[in-house]
Amino acid sequence: MIALDGEILEDSDKFPKNKLKLIDAWMEIHREDLEANWQLLSEGQRFFKIPPLQ
Repeated sequence: MIALDGEILEDSDKFPKNKLKLIDAWMEIHREDLEANWQLLSEGQRFFKIPPLQ
């Protein structure tokens, strides 16, 4: 589990460094989408899918 600010919250030993760089890039590209989904979920609404890194 990774927080919106990129902090690893759980299982940090399970993330290879090269994969973390990809996750960080994806999170940066989709920061607004991630924040919008967080807002929707906090209001009890459904989230929308965010495309994967390609």
